[in-house]
Amino acid sequence: MEKSNHKKYLSIKTKIILGIVSFTLVFMGLISYLSYLNFKSVSREDLNHHLLNLVKTAAIHIDAEKHKFIKTRGDEETEAYKDLKKSLQIVRDNDSHITYVYTMRKNDKNEIEFVVDAEESEEDISHIGDIYDDASDLLKNDFENINRAITEKDFTTDKWGTWLSGYAPFYDMDGKLEGIVGVDIRAEDISAQNKKVFNIYLITFLLAGLLASLVGFSLSKRITRSLESLTNMLKDERNLGVFPSGNDEVGELKNAFENILNKSTESRIKSEEFLVNKIKELENISKNMVCNDLETRKLKEEIAELKNKLG
Repeated sequence: MEKSNHKKYLSIKTKIILGIVSFTLVFMGLISYLSYLNFKSVSREDLNHHLLNLVKTAAIHIDAEKHKFIKTRGDEETEAYKDLKKSLQIVRDNDSHITYVYTMRKNDKNEIEFVVDAEESEEDISHIGDIYDDASDLLKNDFENINRAITEKDFTTDKWGTWLSGYAPFYDMDGKLEGIVGVDIRAEDISAQNKKVFNIYLITFLLAGLLASLVGFSLSKRITRSLESLTNMLKDERNLGVFPSGNDEVGELKNAFENILNKSTESRIKSEEFLVNKIKELENISKNMVCNDLETRKLKEEIAELKNKLG
């Protein structure tokens, strides 16, 4: 059995669709990715700015004079502690982003310890004097040097979870640093917001791919119809009915095909007229010639051959 020599190739329709879809997906993918990165950057800047405002507000609500007299866990039953705790709870409950609000200071051993915590549950609360063992490097290295509201540059992780944290100092009446208030925003909440926006960009990306497929299919159909007409023309079939008309390049191509066919028809008619005249001339010659049978037979064969060319 002979092997087929036909080469496998992609049709023009497939190439057009793949080309348009590929270009659109690459273009939209790049735009979506860059837009998403820009969103994350702008969103983080906005969040940091918001967190700065939160810790500033929390610091304003703290009575440093009451705070400096809270020393031991037994002070949690005092009115001063309860008032401070209530103030922090108001700050926490007024903003859905906040998870924890608390105050800290350094003890005689230069350790960071918790003082007032807005939490109620025993599972989450930090009591007076609890050491903050896994405090961030920023707190450990620069606790006394924090003289304005700041935020961590990146997420920090402790035994309670992963957070974006902000800090602000507060001072007593003598201008002495009494402590630092901390505000924590849960990293999962930030990630969830980023994921939501990412899904929006992903849906936009997929819709663009679908639209590109439809456009590619429509365009390829138009072009393949034109090629079909060209094939018919090459087969000597004057069938341009399927060729789309229009005031564009495709319409101009149709007009060019029609001109070619017209010229081809005119040339064929002239050739046929020439052959017909030539046959008549030869027939007249054969009638008037006085020649032997062999020459007459050859002449008749030549006339028959010309007639065959005319169909």
